[in-house]
Amino acid sequence: MTPAVDRIDLVQTTSLSQETIDINMDGFDFDTAPAEFQKVRWVVETPFIISGVGWTMNYCFTIRKAYQDRMSGVSLIALSNNLAWEIAFALINLPPNPFPRAIFPLWLSINAFVLYATLKFERESGSHSPFMRRHLPSIVLISVLGLLSGHLAFSSHVGPLAALYWGGMLCQVTLSASALGLLLQRGHTRGMSYKMWLTRFVASGVTVPGLFVRAAYWPAKWHWVDNVLMYWLVGAFYCLDITYGVCLWYFRRVERRSTRVKQG
Repeated sequence: MTPAVDRIDLVQTTSLSQETIDINMDGFDFDTAPAEFQKVRWVVETPFIISGVGWTMNYCFTIRKAYQDRMSGVSLIALSNNLAWEIAFALINLPPNPFPRAIFPLWLSINAFVLYATLKFERESGSHSPFMRRHLPSIVLISVLGLLSGHLAFSSHVGPLAALYWGGMLCQVTLSASALGLLLQRGHTRGMSYKMWLTRFVASGVTVPGLFVRAAYWPAKWHWVDNVLMYWLVGAFYCLDITYGVCLWYFRRVERRSTRVKQG
């Protein structure tokens, strides 16, 4: 390749990188959106409100179920990642829209109790080595800080708006995959419930299509959503969470049959 072509490629790459870095939180200020977006704004805002309420309920159901069964149905790595994401966008890179500015700190405060309950019952479960039980709080703290640094580094690379949604989708897929893995590994539904699954599935499931509505009607700020990787993440979430629901139903059915057999 000639030096001239190298220089052209370098300029194009630099231009594309700068375009990505310039993405900021302005895309959350729906009042500044074009007229085309304003006509479908409700398609984005209504599911966003449903998501805010749904995830709040999910966290509450998760805490309640963990204390009922003395076991949590979510993994520590997924919770650590979620908490790091919430710290990044509830305390550091806050969006200008008033609803997420209110709901993100609420999620963070409740999710901290989810993490506490999960950590408490993981240490009591006896499934870890003495070293892990003794140092698990420190390991989780280091994990949260490490993941937080990753979310902040990603924000500085692609901009906080893109990082919020890319990071959020990665958190969602990690949570769905780890929840399914826990269910299959344990072979029982202790610490898990239909309420936890449905609130998680609905809260994220109704919001995801709104991303592509934004890309279609406000491409100046949301064009980066319309790509194969985002489609893959969305598809992975739906596949994993639907599979989780089917497996949860199956294991509940097996448990009911086992209970009836024991009762005579």
